[in-house]
Amino acid sequence: LKSDVQRRLFFIALAATTVFAAILRLRDLGGASLWYDEILTAENVSRGPVFLLQRVMGLIGPLPLSFLFPWLADPTGRSEFLLRLPDALFGIMTVPLAALAAWRLGRSYFAAFASAMIVAVSQHLIYYSREARGYALLAFLALLAFVLLVQALEDGRRRWWVALACASIAGHYTSY
Repeated sequence: LKSDVQRRLFFIALAATTVFAAILRLRDLGGASLWYDEILTAENVSRGPVFLLQRVMGLIGPLPLSFLFPWLADPTGRSEFLLRLPDALFGIMTVPLAALAAWRLGRSYFAAFASAMIVAVSQHLIYYSREARGYALLAFLALLAFVLLVQALEDGRRRWWVALACASIAGHYTSY
């Protein structure tokens, strides 16, 4: 009974922390003008799907995933909010993922909640979640790869190793 109450309280606190992280990352997301590196993202996105596919196929060079997600959100590359939205969403999703990573290591609700809170209010993680450059995606994928590594080491099944390889490759193509 005590365990069920703790688990419920943990999930309520984690949900509230994730909502708080969303507020910090989404508040006035499109208010500031794009700056130099974000303009590069907007230019690549605005060139359209043929350009992006050419990059994927190696005709121009590897395509960082940091260009793909903004293109899916805003194919024209004209909206500051939509260009930044994918990174904000990945930054938000990193909060419960941090809780999962801490839980996997210590099986402690306190450690899991503390990890989620640290990620939720980290000034650097908030800042990079509000840029159209893929840094929040990279942080998310790195943490996902860590969680998958822990799972693969504990479980040993091939599917976890394949998932780890996929997350690592995606991380590589996010920031090469």
